Amino acid sequence: MFFKTQKRSKTTVIVRNFVMTTAICMLLFPTSYEVTAEAAEQKPPEMLSYNQVDVPGGSIFEHRNDSMSFTGIQGDEIVTKTIGAYGHIRLESNFSAPLEYVSDVLQSADQGYLLAGGNEIYKVTKNGEIEWTYAMDEEEVYIRSIDQLLDGSFVGVASAHNNQTNTNQISIIQLSSTGEVTRRIEVQDESFNDIQSIQPTSDGGFVLSGEVYRSGQTEENIYLAKYDHTGSVVWKQYLTPADDSQNIKVLSTTEGIDGQIVASGYYNHPNSDGGYRYLTTGFVLAVDAEGAKQWIKTPDPALDRSMLNDIQHTPDGGYIATGKVNEDWHGTVATQWVWKLDSHGNTKWTKSIHRANYDAGVKVQPLSNGQSLLIGTADGLTTLIKIDADK
Repeated sequence: MFFKTQKRSKTTVIVRNFVMTTAICMLLFPTSYEVTAEAAEQKPPEMLSYNQVDVPGGSIFEHRNDSMSFTGIQGDEIVTKTIGAYGHIRLESNFSAPLEYVSDVLQSADQGYLLAGGNEIYKVTKNGEIEWTYAMDEEEVYIRSIDQLLDGSFVGVASAHNNQTNTNQISIIQLSSTGEVTRRIEVQDESFNDIQSIQPTSDGGFVLSGEVYRSGQTEENIYLAKYDHTGSVVWKQYLTPADDSQNIKVLSTTEGIDGQIVASGYYNHPNSDGGYRYLTTGFVLAVDAEGAKQWIKTPDPALDRSMLNDIQHTPDGGYIATGKVNEDWHGTVATQWVWKLDSHGNTKWTKSIHRANYDAGVKVQPLSNGQSLLIGTADGLTTLIKIDADK
């Protein structure tokens, strides 16, 4: 896909102003500062549709090829509905499973489903029949994320809180396609504040993401660890979005071209004006297939109190992220935000959506034709937005 760059006018006045502005910006923001995103240079795509969607509370959204789904509990049933590329919603499946809540869900390669909740995993056929179940021996443990690897096996990550250290113990469970435990790995030598998800990789392994406290440090680090399909660690990486970052949270990961792993989330940091209220800033970062840091980017500082809830790889080799910006101190006003980047972290365009008092982006689903579906919230109601492809 080719991108057209809008050129600036060459009038003397604009050139003079541009030069003066550039000089000021170089003084205020040194060129070595690596985490501020470049200004958007391409016109953002048009919004094609905007609708409200009835989604059960606590539903889990799942990315698919050219579609997405959401699964939630309605009455005594677990209901899955799909959102097609044209924005149409249809009932896909409904079945019974004794779960109080759903922490994660995925459609398996055989078109059935894997559901997690509490310390249990349920494998359900496409017809809604329970095929097998797995329960961890411990009661005070919570399965946070599940997925399927290329060899057909399943992998899940669970956390158990340690009250003495105020950290979480993390376990990785690998299951065969028929539900037998093939291995359980206790992640040692790490003090986890939280764990986010398992991201399968194109080589058959997976990446574990979360936040950890490292020895001798009081603030968290972003934690990314690559495992192969046998559960062996390939590499680990510890990152911080900024020198003054605190309360870091990884919210989404995705795999790009050549095994690049990209994560999004947010962190808190002191207000530059010296105020007692800390700022919140979203981030996007990338490591290569060997785990080496490539780049870290944040939205323009003018878009203060930002958060990036989801990021996905796009057909053109780049990425698209969504979240919120310009949230007020009381949490009553915010703007939904969409950010398109290339594989090097350069901004292609940004788009703001503000139709209610409080708008926020929750999920983004790129489509093969270059368009995208956006799941958001507007004053507490779920929205489904479709935006056009890049021009």
